Amino acid sequence: MCSKKYLISFVFIFFIAICGCSTRIDDFTIISRKNINYNSGSFFVGKKVIGKHTSMNNPSVYQALDNALSDRCAVALENATFIYRNGFWNKYAIVEGYVVYDRNIPGCENKE
Repeated sequence: MCSKKYLISFVFIFFIAICGCSTRIDDFTIISRKNINYNSGSFFVGKKVIGKHTSMNNPSVYQALDNALSDRCAVALENATFIYRNGFWNKYAIVEGYVVYDRNIPGCENKE
């Protein structure tokens, strides 16, 4: 009977250690790491994207944002959310939001 209690305790602690937790860091109306001409009338909002950066020590939110804005025509994220997730082995920085495109960038005139 005693070994059953230890087994249940071990399984419970094991699942808690594997699951980890996630923390919502912040919400932004619009965020970018690129130079943007806000007076340009050629912005449009595209689909929702997710950028991730994984590290065992300290994941970079900047790298996650750069991964989300990997398209050449993408200049910003609208309604962006930063999430920090602590897993069993790795830590994750996650950025999700709607990508904002600029049609004034050469080669992006016909972007839909």
